[in-house]
Amino acid sequence: MSAKTQLVRQRRWWLLGFVWASLVVIWIGQYRVFYCWPPLVGGDAWGLGFGIAGTILILVSAFYSVRKAHLDWWVGSLQTWLDLHIYLGTLALVLIVAHSGYRWHATVPNLALLFLFLVVMSGLVGAWIYRSAPPLKAERLRSPVLPAVVAERLSEIHQQLSELCSGRGDAWLALYNDLVIPLYHSRGREPAEISPDPGLDNEFEFGEAEDYERAVKLLQEAKNLFSELDLHLRFLRRLRAWLYVHVPISVGLIVFSAAHVIAVLRHWY
Repeated sequence: MSAKTQLVRQRRWWLLGFVWASLVVIWIGQYRVFYCWPPLVGGDAWGLGFGIAGTILILVSAFYSVRKAHLDWWVGSLQTWLDLHIYLGTLALVLIVAHSGYRWHATVPNLALLFLFLVVMSGLVGAWIYRSAPPLKAERLRSPVLPAVVAERLSEIHQQLSELCSGRGDAWLALYNDLVIPLYHSRGREPAEISPDPGLDNEFEFGEAEDYERAVKLLQEAKNLFSELDLHLRFLRRLRAWLYVHVPISVGLIVFSAAHVIAVLRHWY
């Protein structure tokens, strides 16, 4: 079984488990609210159970941020923790809604629930951005630029092209001025096409035709690397813009959830 097939199967199990757990919580919540007396409230045994379970799931899902900061940890793969982060966080929302007993009479709990809803919604958007990343996997994106090995390869290609083109005829001068310089100045957006044909008017000395073919291949490699760079940077810009939304909302969730818990504990004691 390939790694991709195994990942797809794992995600199916996550989705199936999430759906069944959500249905069970919703059914119990609905039953306790509409068919039992006294109905479910946040402070009774069922309400507290839902609230505590939801809080635990939020804390477990938040461990994804710690795991992402320590890529060399052995505690589960980053992809597994991302799936846990998504499904457990969403299930926490279902549990907290059941914990409320569908009563919206207090400001702080309502704000905590609102921020939890916003965190889940923005998290789903972030998951879409994450999974739309280019082939350079998101777990490798620890720097705001392409991995150093690619940048080094671009520098090597430029050095080799400079050496190939220096001190030679018009075909080499045209190659460097019309292709190499625009390619590196525009980061791969120009020129649109790299022709392997130097033109019929150009004559090569012995062995230069092979060098010219090699130079064209190096140019095409550089263009492909710049294309990857563009995809990579666009992904990072989307991810950074999303973080500017998701992180403040998460802070709001922490603040209002803590305020709600403290208020409940003060009421009890």
